Amino acid sequence: MEFDSFFYVLFFLPFVFLLYQTVKHTRYHNLIICGASLTFYAFGQLKYLVILILISLQDYFIAGIIHKTANERKRKFLVALSVSLNLLVLAFFKYSDWLIDVVNKNLIDTFSIFRSIPEIPHLNLLLPIGISFYVFHTISYTVDTYRRVIVPRKNILDYLTFVSFFPLLVAGPIQRARDLLPQLGKKRVLPSNKVLEYGVFLILYGITKKIVIADNLGNLIEICQKNHSATPGLGFIIALAFTFQIYADFSAYTDIATGSAKLFNIKLTRNFITPYFSQSPSEFWQRWHICLSSWLRDYLYIPLGGNKSGKLKTYINLMVTMILGGIWHGAGVFFLLWGIYHGMLLTFYRIIPINTYLKKYLGKVGKWLAITIMFVSTVYGWILFFSKTNAQFHKLSGGFFKVLFHPLSLSRDFTVLFYTLLVFILPLIITDSIGYKRNRQFVELYPALTMRYKIPLYISMLYLLIYFSGTAHYAFIYFQF
Repeated sequence: MEFDSFFYVLFFLPFVFLLYQTVKHTRYHNLIICGASLTFYAFGQLKYLVILILISLQDYFIAGIIHKTANERKRKFLVALSVSLNLLVLAFFKYSDWLIDVVNKNLIDTFSIFRSIPEIPHLNLLLPIGISFYVFHTISYTVDTYRRVIVPRKNILDYLTFVSFFPLLVAGPIQRARDLLPQLGKKRVLPSNKVLEYGVFLILYGITKKIVIADNLGNLIEICQKNHSATPGLGFIIALAFTFQIYADFSAYTDIATGSAKLFNIKLTRNFITPYFSQSPSEFWQRWHICLSSWLRDYLYIPLGGNKSGKLKTYINLMVTMILGGIWHGAGVFFLLWGIYHGMLLTFYRIIPINTYLKKYLGKVGKWLAITIMFVSTVYGWILFFSKTNAQFHKLSGGFFKVLFHPLSLSRDFTVLFYTLLVFILPLIITDSIGYKRNRQFVELYPALTMRYKIPLYISMLYLLIYFSGTAHYAFIYFQF
């Protein structure tokens, strides 16, 4: 069930909301949400529902034992067991066929010189929906219990509601037990009209962003890929289109998830804040997919030693964290390379803080130059993320740099496609520019708006949905992770 489907928007969510509002006894509210969440998951992959439940129960009981155990060695063993089991399940479903390919193409090809060795057959496993996200939810639960940051829940319903909460279940944003569980465990107050209005706006805004911007950019990418050989420089358009598509797509999902949660008076942590206005790699990761980057920082980078063990160890920790962050997105050489690339960027900027020097010697001009350099670096990273083969990567990066350094050699077809690109990315650039001046995402400014601004905003969204939808529909990009 997708967030931008008519079934979710017009039937599932309103039905769950009305049931939630109708039931007077708040002790049943988590039962309603948990039941709705498991139903939501079953719509996508009923056969993998058992994996979600088993992983949840495993960490529920392990966390309970950790909390009651005084022996530090046993506590360390139990938390290591929980993390290992979770990661093994995740690795089994995400990386089995990729590792089989690596073995078939390398080891078997090498040893087949001496004797005939049959290839290992693929398992062809279907990735359980949302496993990358709910596994991180349960890991945060056991690790925070071990660190004594939280006390594990006796009420298993509260815990299951936290793990399976349907707005987060498929593609996040990742929530920590310390942030979400207290909201689910206390007596719930029904949302005010103001909160409900904001929730509805977030849902509509997210759907508009997804259908009007992300899906149309996805369609533009398909057109460019079909004409890539005939029209030089299309790698530039594909790279820019994907840069804004993945941002519009994932931030749209986040908006819809946040808006859906608000209907039940649940507040989710921020996941984006105008990331393409970043001046350095570290700032980018403070603004992009904040829930994942902060999770990797607190549960991986800091436990590795962070920046407290000297410069060389800090650089190694950064590389390890970003490599694992790249691999988390999926099996494939280019996800690995994307992680390495961002690890190298973070390391390079620690050694030579370009943004600091530019602002020091050039002032405001230096600041915007730093933003431009970081944006171009980010776009190049998205080329790695987008690519599936060496040939595709070389085509995209070649076209990207051709336009940067030889813009006058481009054809009329390129110009037409470039103006099409501008039509769909300008709304995102304008809204992010407004948000950047106030250090907010644009949607976070809504509660302070008067009706004088709200009405034109709603009219604009409805107009865009009517006139710019229907060209193509694509699943949310982060569904595959």
